[in-house]
Amino acid sequence: MTKALNIQEISIVLQAANLDPAILNPSLFNYGAIFPSDWEALRQPVYGRNGVQIFFKNGIGLVVQPNRITLSELVLGKEIPELQVPALMHKWIEALPHIQYRALGVNPTGMVSFSEDQQEAANFFRSTLLTEGVRREGAPELMKASLNLAYRLEGGILNVAIQEGTARLSEDQKISALLYSGNCHYALQGESQTDRLEHLKSMLGQWQTGVDAYRNLVEHHLLQSAEMTAV
Repeated sequence: MTKALNIQEISIVLQAANLDPAILNPSLFNYGAIFPSDWEALRQPVYGRNGVQIFFKNGIGLVVQPNRITLSELVLGKEIPELQVPALMHKWIEALPHIQYRALGVNPTGMVSFSEDQQEAANFFRSTLLTEGVRREGAPELMKASLNLAYRLEGGILNVAIQEGTARLSEDQKISALLYSGNCHYALQGESQTDRLEHLKSMLGQWQTGVDAYRNLVEHHLLQSAEMTAV
């Protein structure tokens, strides 16, 4: 049976041309403009000249860096349509519409688990996605492998980075795994700030389309030859 992709986190990223974290008013984050006021912080928020970091116990986090805003959410068994980060990013845009947004990224991160054989995931990855030249007899021993792929996506680009790794099931048990880091990149179009803002809102409203394309690519193309039972 083809192995299944377990999406663990989704982040939504905005690239901006004129965002200085130092000018952001902390009240934007404290009084319900973006986050509900009853959410409990995981740790003390950080407000500084170089950025803002806020993480909540429900698995949602905000990181603001110069010219970059990232809202992330741990999936934690939730259905993808239930995730709150797209609505939160809409609130951010409504609260700060004058920032010169340039691009939108919808970034799912998922893992495919194999077995306690620490080489199983690596062997599958290398035998199905790497060329024979990389593995040719007589070549130096291949210690670790990764692969970066880019696909055309309607309105943007789908980037997928594949890495060998492990997943820890308990303190003393771990299994081999492959990590699939996706990035659905959409450059914002429009001659005016208003046009780009409308395009941003439109693409953000279609965020699930990118996630679906990422899942379909991994499960039905990159993993289609995995004839093993999922762990």
